[in-house]
Amino acid sequence: MKATVISGGKKLDPTIIKREIKNSYIICADSGIKNLRDLKIKPDLLLGDFDSIEDLDRKKLEDKEIEILKFPKEKDGTDTEMALEEAIKRGFDQITILAMSGTRLDHTLANLFLLEKIYNKKIKAKAVDNNNEIIFAGPGQYIFKKDENYKYISLVPVSEEVIFSTENMAYEVKSLLIKRETSRAISNEMKKGKEASKIIIEKGKTFIIRSVD
Repeated sequence: MKATVISGGKKLDPTIIKREIKNSYIICADSGIKNLRDLKIKPDLLLGDFDSIEDLDRKKLEDKEIEILKFPKEKDGTDTEMALEEAIKRGFDQITILAMSGTRLDHTLANLFLLEKIYNKKIKAKAVDNNNEIIFAGPGQYIFKKDENYKYISLVPVSEEVIFSTENMAYEVKSLLIKRETSRAISNEMKKGKEASKIIIEKGKTFIIRSVD
């Protein structure tokens, strides 16, 4: 079962929203509802402290009989984290976070590291904004099919050191050790003529980021 959590970051391209919410249970974290307003798409669940939603908007949503969970403003986590915890509690085994990045760098970084929390629960997860798709990766093999939406693929280490290998990439590496303090693994690409590429994480944990530009 798949859940899509829509956070309150930068407004998304409607094409991305429609692509990612297909066959998905939709959870809006507070002002994330703004991404659905113009598309006339109704979420399955709306939650948060509602400090970012006008009272009129909330009343309209209540009239549509959407499930609403309200949290106090003074809480031990962001609305996005509360939404993810609710998705985990309800048993979803695949979670996508939309609109996780915005003008607040603190929120953007916190949202990215929520991927680690989901990873530790052994749940498949990714975060998507207008230009990027991000996953949190530990030891294992990760296959990426050819996708015209994403040209570049990069590794940004979370651990102090990461050792990885690649297959069918423009710049192939074998058991390469990279440190968190370097940009050694930025902007690789799939090898021309290939339909899929593979990244093998041999040691450490990292973000794997696919980007448009």
